[in-house]
Amino acid sequence: MPDRPGIPKIRTWALLFRLPMDETISLHINFVVEDPDGSWRLLLLEGPWDDPLDPENLRKVQKRISDCVTASINGYLAERYPESLGRSVVIQVDSYDTPRAQMDALLQALQRGIDTSPEIQSCIQERNCVANVRIVHNWMDWNAEFEKRHNPPKVGLIGRILKRVGLR
Repeated sequence: MPDRPGIPKIRTWALLFRLPMDETISLHINFVVEDPDGSWRLLLLEGPWDDPLDPENLRKVQKRISDCVTASINGYLAERYPESLGRSVVIQVDSYDTPRAQMDALLQALQRGIDTSPEIQSCIQERNCVANVRIVHNWMDWNAEFEKRHNPPKVGLIGRILKRVGLR
């Protein structure tokens, strides 16, 4: 696919990397995208969950994000995609029908942890594999969106006009 200005380049949907001591970790990233601004976006899709109140779901999200941070700052992402070396990394979590407040709280806590962890910050500075790591969250209530599209409001423009002129 030819490069088009302003259009992100989608790279892959899975990443496999090896840790020291020959341990292999399979990290599921739905999409890896090079953004037009040069940053690299790791897109993680979450939800819907069978039991939204099960804390194990949030632990799985935390592990996925932690693995993404590890892969980025330790150079595994750059090993797979050399163009990403030294660039900003955005870990984008798109969640559907998940508990929004809990997900927001988790992602904010993880971002604070990245920003304030001396170990992570020194790793970023010393290894120069990434410029920085940011976490963003997009949330959607899939059922509400589906409902809006299949059951539009009964009173549209014509209905409001008829009501205003007293014909309804």
